[in-house]
Amino acid sequence: MIELQLANSLAQHFHRGQKYGEYDYFEYHLRGVVNLLSEVSLLPTEEDTIVIALLHDVLEDTSCTYETLDNIFGVTVADTVSILTKVDGEPIEQYLFGVCSNSTTRMVKFADSLFNYKECVKCGDLKRAEKYKRNLEVLHDKQAMISLEDILK
Repeated sequence: MIELQLANSLAQHFHRGQKYGEYDYFEYHLRGVVNLLSEVSLLPTEEDTIVIALLHDVLEDTSCTYETLDNIFGVTVADTVSILTKVDGEPIEQYLFGVCSNSTTRMVKFADSLFNYKECVKCGDLKRAEKYKRNLEVLHDKQAMISLEDILK
């Protein structure tokens, strides 16, 4: 529970002032991804997965460092968030392959891509929505998630 509170506070701190469209990044995007985890998973969402979901963009989109995550949460959380951090110039296929190597990162990235897909559809950006749909097809795990057809309804 303490780790979850720390992740919540750290994500709020580092994403402060960022926007997701017209919305607050933390309140809208990060909370949206966390909420989607329970909707797509066939298993109960563990606290560790929620911690990773709250932190999934903190290395990529803020000044937070790997060392900060390691010092606060330990190497496992820092390494897991690092897997979710796409490096500039990294081919998407290579990135998704790495994400799929870990069940937690796979589930979090799936929820992140689903959130982004739904937002793109809602605002009519169908070209970007297609990109996220391709991600969803690669990331979908039939053993741990409800069917992709049901998810995309």
